[in-house]
Order: sequence, then C-alpha cells, then structure tokens
Amino acid sequence: MDAVRPVGYSNCGDFFVVSNKKVKRPLTRTAAIKFTDKWFSLYIREKGHYVCFTCGKTASRDDAIMSCGHLFSRVSFSTRWDEANAECQCTGCNMFHEHNPHRFTVAYITKYGVHKYELLNIKHTKPFKITTSEIILLGEHYKKLYEELKNGRQVG
Repeated sequence: MDAVRPVGYSNCGDFFVVSNKKVKRPLTRTAAIKFTDKWFSLYIREKGHYVCFTCGKTASRDDAIMSCGHLFSRVSFSTRWDEANAECQCTGCNMFHEHNPHRFTVAYITKYGVHKYELLNIKHTKPFKITTSEIILLGEHYKKLYEELKNGRQVG
C-alpha cells in the first residue's frame, strides 16, 4: 500500500502514519504508546533544560542520565502525557521517587502550589479513554514541539 494520503488519513478506523508521503502499516496500540512516550519524554527533558527538577543536577542532551519523571503514575492515561504531571529528572531521583514520592511531591507543591497538585490528583483518578489514533496524533504533536524547541536552542 503505497498510496499518497494526508497525515491522519483514516480508513475504517485504522490509522496510518505518513512518512515521506507514503502510507505505512497501522501502528498497534502498544507501538503508538511507545512512540508517544518517547517524544513526550524527549520534549519534557528539553523543556526542562536537562536540569533535574528534584535535585538540580544538570546534564547535556547527549547524556543519558535525565529522564521524564511523572508525579502521578503513567498508568492513568488521563495524566500520562499531561505536561503538568511531568518534569525533567535525573534517573536517580526518578527511581527514588517511584518508591518514595515525598521529595518530588514537596518540590512540586513548592513550585506550583497545593491547588494545582490537588487538581492534578483528581484528574489522575478519573477514567479517561483515548483511541490509538489520538495517541499517535499526540505523539506527533510532542515530536513537533520537541524538534522546534531543540532547533530553537541550537540556532540561538
């Protein structure tokens, strides 16, 4: 199937990712989630200037020590790709947060306030349905944001 289609072309509910104006096979839901997780994580790290939100450690883009830390677990799709729920963290702080969230929670409340924390907590607990097509579109969105931010920093 090499027909030319616009980005987001839908055929009976199947979503096709377009690259070089050729239609590729539909992504599975698992592949769509992995794709979106990757670009969301890269965007959050770039947006955070590769500075750990929790401890202040800095790194460069090429270092593999920074990750995307989530205040509330990625289990819930309602907050998984919510920028209010994610900060750049060094892998040490991110792994520590998984077992002891107090430090990250205190840093979050200090920066954004209790009200924002409580609203995010409520959002996290609400059921949320998202289609595979929507997940892919979200991934494309964060890929674009990441590339714009990265290229803007390289120019300036």
